[in-house]
Amino acid sequence: MQQAQQAEITPLFSKVEFVAIGPGDIGQLWKLAEKHIDLATKLTEKIDTQDIEQKCLLGDMQLWLAVDEHHIYAALITEILTYVSGWKVVRMLACGGDNMQLWKDELDRTITKFARDERCDAVEIIGRAGWGRVYPEYIEIERVFSKPLEVTHD
Repeated sequence: MQQAQQAEITPLFSKVEFVAIGPGDIGQLWKLAEKHIDLATKLTEKIDTQDIEQKCLLGDMQLWLAVDEHHIYAALITEILTYVSGWKVVRMLACGGDNMQLWKDELDRTITKFARDERCDAVEIIGRAGWGRVYPEYIEIERVFSKPLEVTHD
């Protein structure tokens, strides 16, 4: 009598993938992403996780998670914008996580495909200088210099 062969079980994610989270799923997944987004926004006062969550719920920004079958490694926030010139871009606005070597290439592939599907002219990264070392194929076009002011808001 032959032994029955055990069926091969394919995990939902066999490698780290970046998955887009639609506005309808933000509510149930936001807490899992928030700690990663906090890492990306803790050095700036320009945007916080509550603002980002609201923009994602409205569909104005997109939440992406780097996942495999066991772990959420990172969260990424993107937005699509069109400059006055008509140049349309996907902007990576905030990204935080761990074990970057496992997901950095997939992030670039996924967001590049998303940008092409959205008929964008480019992908931009807004972030610290270290992103230039992570993705040397991205060209530094400009820098943003910020001077904090002591302002009282009445």
